[in-house]
Amino acid sequence: MKLPSFCLMLILACTQTVLADYVDDALAPAFTAADERDYAGAISELSSLSREYNDPRPQFHLARLQLRAGQAKAAESTMASLIAAHPDFIDAHYLNGLIQLTLV
Repeated sequence: MKLPSFCLMLILACTQTVLADYVDDALAPAFTAADERDYAGAISELSSLSREYNDPRPQFHLARLQLRAGQAKAAESTMASLIAAHPDFIDAHYLNGLIQLTLV
């Protein structure tokens, strides 16, 4: 009886790893745009990715770039939805603190 549970857990772990790699690959064009200071392009790409994946990283990087582009209120809104959906994503709380300091 334990073997099927173990197999299911193994399949889930492998799926998560493959999905994480896929999300990392999907983020690459947005990072390239940001490196080239094309914040509007990077923000557009990350907005699309954050709707497409149930993964906190696209939203996190979206908020980070919104802040860098001077869109602190938009970053604050992005962080509120990210933290509501993924409260255990520690990096989001740190970035949210930086955003709050910017808004003071």
